[in-house]
Amino acid sequence: MTFPRVLLILAVTGKSRGGMESTMNKTDREKLKKVLMNQLKELQTDVNKEVPSLETNSPLPDINDQASLESERSFELRIKDRERKLISKVYEALKKMEEGTYGICESCGEAISVKRLMARPVTTLCINCKAEMEAEERREETILQTGGAANQMT
Repeated sequence: MTFPRVLLILAVTGKSRGGMESTMNKTDREKLKKVLMNQLKELQTDVNKEVPSLETNSPLPDINDQASLESERSFELRIKDRERKLISKVYEALKKMEEGTYGICESCGEAISVKRLMARPVTTLCINCKAEMEAEERREETILQTGGAANQMT
């Protein structure tokens, strides 16, 4: 995605339309790259660790113990899956950093604030677009819930 007009405004003024500082300086970029690299290293270490409860294949004599074990396995597998997804997001952020597109909102094309990037280095949306997306999701959820309730009454 390219946003030439917005990027031109950012390049000339160094500020977004909202007036907030939008360009990352070299120190910010280096700090964020270090954060991403550390996060990647930590995630890769965690993902490569064997999940202890997955090693046990024999059924337990008590059905409640078996159910607890299965629940733990499921939880651990969900965590591993989330870690794998986060690893791909970190790689994507590092790739964008190399391309020079890191920190630009994928929705509106404006710069993502350095403060937001420090809080969530893999983010691809500025705070305004993320808030708008979440508000839309809540509206859709409300419509589904109220529509579902209306359908149950008839």
